[in-house]
Amino acid sequence: MNGAPVLLAGHPVHRLGFGAMRLPGPEVLGPPADRGEGPGVLRRAVEVRVDHIDTGHFYGPDVSNELIHGPLHSYPEELVLVSNLSAAHGAQGEGLAAQRPGELRAGVEATVVLEEAALSAPDQTAFS
Repeated sequence: MNGAPVLLAGHPVHRLGFGAMRLPGPEVLGPPADRGEGPGVLRRAVEVRVDHIDTGHFYGPDVSNELIHGPLHSYPEELVLVSNLSAAHGAQGEGLAAQRPGELRAGVEATVVLEEAALSAPDQTAFS
């Protein structure tokens, strides 16, 4: 990759990463139509030395994270996963702000729960 890396939470990364928002289905809700395409895209991103992936538990919800955990586990040491917070989906799938302290904490906890599940059973994700 071109350009010098920058530090992201103490980890050197290049300025261009991979945004996982479009891995889920339409409108960033539910699983994708082709469940095999996302893992292939992720593997290719790592092959071409993408060193950070931007994801969020509300992408899907949880679909992006599940897609990432299957094909990329065990993660290359230089790969940094960055999880977005501050948004959620409403009952009709509409995007909502989730920026209050309790909402941010819930986002962190949802991400940690999914991460722990993926680490304890990496081959058991929904889309691997």
